[in-house]
Amino acid sequence: MSKGSVSKKFGEVLEALFSFAHTVIRPKDENYSTIHHKLSKYSPYFDGCLGALDGTHVPVEVSCNERDDYINRTGRTTHNVLSICDFDM
Repeated sequence: MSKGSVSKKFGEVLEALFSFAHTVIRPKDENYSTIHHKLSKYSPYFDGCLGALDGTHVPVEVSCNERDDYINRTGRTTHNVLSICDFDM
């Protein structure tokens, strides 16, 4: 599968996930009023912590006129993907 195909499919999956954002993918406690039970043994160090985030660069192929928008610090064309989760994943 070419990088262009991967980029196109990635975009389609991202659109599908975005459509779930307000209905399926949301925290159980939308006000974050309680501390998650998995964090109680680490109190007070992670009090107020909502979850975790991490990112990675995925190689992509783009047209020549868009290339500058996708150049990373190593000079390769990539798309930066950020994932965020709460303690219930």
